[in-house]
Amino acid sequence: MLAVRSRPLKSLAVVLCVSLVPLLLAACGGASSAPTTTATTSSLPPIGQPPQPTGPPSRAGLDAVRQAAAHTLTKKLGISVEYKNPTPSVTAPRIGASGWFNLSRATGVEDVHDPTGEETIVFLPQRVFVLPAKSEVVGLPHGKTWVRADFNEHLPGRSAGALSEFLLRLKARDIGFLLSQLAWGAKTAAPLGHRGIAGKPATGYLVHVDLDRAAAAAAGPSAKGFVRLAALAKHAHGGGHASDQTIWVWLDGSNRVVALRASTPGSGIGTTLMNVTSFGRLAVTPTTPPADAVVDVATLTPAGDNDGD
Repeated sequence: MLAVRSRPLKSLAVVLCVSLVPLLLAACGGASSAPTTTATTSSLPPIGQPPQPTGPPSRAGLDAVRQAAAHTLTKKLGISVEYKNPTPSVTAPRIGASGWFNLSRATGVEDVHDPTGEETIVFLPQRVFVLPAKSEVVGLPHGKTWVRADFNEHLPGRSAGALSEFLLRLKARDIGFLLSQLAWGAKTAAPLGHRGIAGKPATGYLVHVDLDRAAAAAAGPSAKGFVRLAALAKHAHGGGHASDQTIWVWLDGSNRVVALRASTPGSGIGTTLMNVTSFGRLAVTPTTPPADAVVDVATLTPAGDNDGD
């Protein structure tokens, strides 16, 4: 297994984390050696202009979306990402990222490209690791360079809500999390017409996702974590009808998802755009960082470690 290699770069950690504790605000930066993908989301509608359906939902469209999402979840791929900065007063209003995912193993590595620096996130089936930049690591225990959060972690009181936002803010940029919603919970799919994605034709759909249905159907290595995160997203949505969650998705002629547009409730990000830039290869293989370099996010709060595993 190949570890994620890192290089020292500046980081602005507050772009992604809020209010668990002051230390947690500084625990979301870093960088890795994953090459920056060259494709961008410029072929998709701008973040502020969601495309509108060109017709009513159909069973054929729903089947196409579910099948393509399930098929894509078996792939290795690279992505480019653009999302609304949850703290635009701090830096640029939009943030870009690039990543590499082995979706059949529910793993991935993503570099966030902020104008002031970069950060690295490592996604594993039941947990996520964040590599802070040295300039942002204020108050971490001596020798600790990574922050870990388990998807089944629980904290009491006000810390619970902040931890939920922390997890959802990271997972909002995990293509596997969004594809799983489509594969397991898609309820309706209305056509968006055709457009070019990375120079190739693609067919779009506006999909309504039932998070309860997705959680009930969850399977594979990410199932346990997905169920918890789906519940957090539904709760953040106000606990209303789960099908209020919507995802815009584009499929290519090979039955693969090649682009997504989504808003994850509770993440604080707003809208995320993703383009698949390559299939079939990984530039970086995600692995667990050395145990002696990792601190659990729960231990950074007065509540201590209340891991739900």
